[in-house]
Amino acid sequence: MKTQQITRQYLESLTRQELIILSENYMIDVPEDIDRQILIGEILDLASFDKEPGSDNGKNQEHSSGSNGKDSFFLFGKAFISVVFRNPRWAYAMWEIPEADFVRIRDDPEFNYLFLRVYTYQGGTDNESDSDFFNINLGIDDRNWSIYLNEQIQSLKVCLFASIGEEEVEIASSRRVYLSFGSIEGLKPLVKADSNPLLELSGIRRIRERQFNFHRQTFD
Repeated sequence: MKTQQITRQYLESLTRQELIILSENYMIDVPEDIDRQILIGEILDLASFDKEPGSDNGKNQEHSSGSNGKDSFFLFGKAFISVVFRNPRWAYAMWEIPEADFVRIRDDPEFNYLFLRVYTYQGGTDNESDSDFFNINLGIDDRNWSIYLNEQIQSLKVCLFASIGEEEVEIASSRRVYLSFGSIEGLKPLVKADSNPLLELSGIRRIRERQFNFHRQTFD
């Protein structure tokens, strides 16, 4: 039996109910009030990966490895992650995953968890291989995270991964962001200022340190 080629012209010719039935073959969760053009776009996106919905080809593609594995099964080109420095000690990352990808990740029987991989760089090196990294496990619904940094870190890049089976699938990667070079040690004018011993008992030094770490732009 000849398989109908999924094109925009073909989808435009279908009724709404026929589109909903077709979308079920691609495991698309269709809200009642979904816009017709958005639904058509979702089907077109997934049809480019699953040529025969419901056939073994789609299953083999989903569970194979290497270049034909999960990296190509998901539409990760549409996901994004962005990161900025809040101050020398904290960075803030935020990301978004297209709904179709999110559903596929969440419902994959081998899905374990999402995590951030934070690549850190010390000094002024531009060599991508000259880096260290650490991972931060995430909740499935997390869409942002504050990252505490060692004071020697001067640039970083953050990538969003999904742990699926034994694979680590990269969903999105941020650009590399930089902090002005140099140590912040010795740049705490009020933190190290002499104060009355009685005031020290009040915890004023800790208050000054916190103020500097989180609001250093207020210091001259």
